Amino acid sequence: MTDTECRTTRNQDPAKVLNKCEKLKKAKHLAPCLERRRDFTPLVYSVDGMAGRETRQAERQLASRLAHKWNKEYSYMVAYVRARMALAVVRSNSLLMRGSRKRRAQRPLIDEGAAMLGWQTWRERY
Repeated sequence: MTDTECRTTRNQDPAKVLNKCEKLKKAKHLAPCLERRRDFTPLVYSVDGMAGRETRQAERQLASRLAHKWNKEYSYMVAYVRARMALAVVRSNSLLMRGSRKRRAQRPLIDEGAAMLGWQTWRERY
């Protein structure tokens, strides 16, 4: 997820910004994935929901496989995958701006041991 309208990238083409982010992500994660004999495709989106080039290709590939698996039309599955990914982008932006709606669970109280102070809640400590 990247902001294509921030101060450093405001005067650049958004497609080029996303391409640059894909290259950076590949440079960071491709070698460890290849060591484990895994493939890596960077999924890069702008905060507006614009997908990078390799992300669009991955969406098409996923739609093709789902269409074959679920016996649906390819065009229907492309729309389905893009809609689901757009909702995921909106959900992640909402979480970044507002935070989670879930309350944090209380951590268990550890009665003894070295981790006792780390596991107690703030109220229990003071």
